[in-house]
Amino acid sequence: MPGAAMTEGDLDAFLGAQPRRRLARWGMVVALLLAGLAAFWLLLRFVDGPDLPYYSVPLERGSLTPVMSASGTLHAEDEVSLRAPEGGVVHSLLGPGDGVVRAGQPIAMLDTAPLEAALASAEATRAAAEGTLAAAQADLDGARARMDRYDGVWRRSGGRVPSLNEMDGARAELSRTAAALASATAALAKARNDEALARRQLADATIRAPFDGVVVSRAVAPGQVVAPGTPLLALATGLDRLVVTVPLPAADAQRLASNARAHVLLSGMADKVRTARLVRIDPTDDVRGLDRLAVFALDPPAAGDAAVVQLRPGMAATVEIDLPAREGVLLVPNAALGFTPEGVPPRRSAIYVLSGDNEPRQVVVAAGASDGKRTEILASGLEPGVQVIIGRRSAPAKP
Repeated sequence: MPGAAMTEGDLDAFLGAQPRRRLARWGMVVALLLAGLAAFWLLLRFVDGPDLPYYSVPLERGSLTPVMSASGTLHAEDEVSLRAPEGGVVHSLLGPGDGVVRAGQPIAMLDTAPLEAALASAEATRAAAEGTLAAAQADLDGARARMDRYDGVWRRSGGRVPSLNEMDGARAELSRTAAALASATAALAKARNDEALARRQLADATIRAPFDGVVVSRAVAPGQVVAPGTPLLALATGLDRLVVTVPLPAADAQRLASNARAHVLLSGMADKVRTARLVRIDPTDDVRGLDRLAVFALDPPAAGDAAVVQLRPGMAATVEIDLPAREGVLLVPNAALGFTPEGVPPRRSAIYVLSGDNEPRQVVVAAGASDGKRTEILASGLEPGVQVIIGRRSAPAKP
């Protein structure tokens, strides 16, 4: 209609702008599709990883707290080992379930029958030695009196009587009886010492508690034959303070820092890890070369930890000890040290890195300390960021 107002659509048609708008809309749709495809491809790359036959991680430089793992045994902190003072057969002894014992109370006893027999024999020998000594003293007294009488007659007679032979015989008799008395005296002293020893051995056959406490473990059983010095049982004042003892070679003991921390995994209680602190290192006479004994005091249990009542001296434990930290070292996952490409003989102290063509390249390294997950390595020509192979990908399933 003449004079009617022109709409925006009419204006676009008049100016020829409509085709350009349509092209812009289609361009936006194509861009969104491309962005979606790119995001989907990146997601697949993130989930499935690069299309390579190996898993790899970048070599990194960082800090490491090495861990030394060793076997230990739980003990009471003030535990004392009571040993057999003499050899014999164990007649009886108390155990961990016998409650509190008092100082002086008998807690172990050896078979006393042979010791009582030995004491009776020693008493008889001592009595016989006393009789022999008394007889020897009488003989000496008689010989001395005879010699005195001969000397008096000799002086009064001016040396005419007794004869020289009689005088020599009296002197010989006096000398013989004096020697016999000395021998009897020594024999009696020995018999008395033997009797005292037999009496002490009989008394020692009863082992008494040196202090009030509880029996925490038994090393022998009734009826067992033991030698002098054999451990019989362990006694402690209580079970509220516990330690873990860890036998170590001297070289490993020297690696421990003062007040080193440790995690203690007790046998049968793997879900109850306890922490501990190094309190001392003692020398031992272990013939296996474990000539040091590291003693770790268990930290107090967490509040409400019911497992504490289950802890008993004598329990076996695995102790993971923190060693001094290593700073700024090259680190690889432990899996890298165990990887070997197919068809290649395994080699100790070697890792494999991805070369420029994504093929494995062997690098000889020196493995250092480990924390159980990562290991320090020393190698020339390796820098952080290099892709270290940690495993082989599974081959895709055939259709």
